[in-house]
Amino acid sequence: MLRNTVGLAFAASLLATAAAAQPQLSEETLKYVSVNAPVVAITHAKLVDGTGTAPKLNQTVVIQGGVIAAVGPDRKVKIPNGAQVIDGTGKTVIPGLVHMHEHLFYPMLPGKAYGYEAETFSKLYLAGGVTSMRTAGAMHFAGDLHVRDAINAGPSRGRGSTSPGPTSTGQAPSRS
Repeated sequence: MLRNTVGLAFAASLLATAAAAQPQLSEETLKYVSVNAPVVAITHAKLVDGTGTAPKLNQTVVIQGGVIAAVGPDRKVKIPNGAQVIDGTGKTVIPGLVHMHEHLFYPMLPGKAYGYEAETFSKLYLAGGVTSMRTAGAMHFAGDLHVRDAINAGPSRGRGSTSPGPTSTGQAPSRS
């Protein structure tokens, strides 16, 4: 169940991202893209809309021009001619996830060094359904800002990213 849910969240986030500008993707990138169409309809899916209401069954989501153009019961949503149709039977569509505490680095050797993988990590977060993220601390603040700006400008795959200021630690100054 979780795999199907995250898979469709990933598919929907990639579709919205890829369709927004219909960029020319390199052959290397196309190895990882399963849907590359300007109009896509996910049909017969369970839909969790993120508002707290009960999930809705037999729903269709149409993504056109990089945005969700229509959502509703299968019998009521008109699928545009030429749309690529994805059968969502047995799967769940959820809103993109908002990650409020992520890092774009990881420990490589305990207590020794950290790997900085900002571009790779932002793509992995998107692959997991994260469409908005806020870093909770940066080892390379300028690098995080570069990734944020590249995502916001459009050439990089990802969704919204915000970065705080550099991390500082230590005791609070005395107030005498």
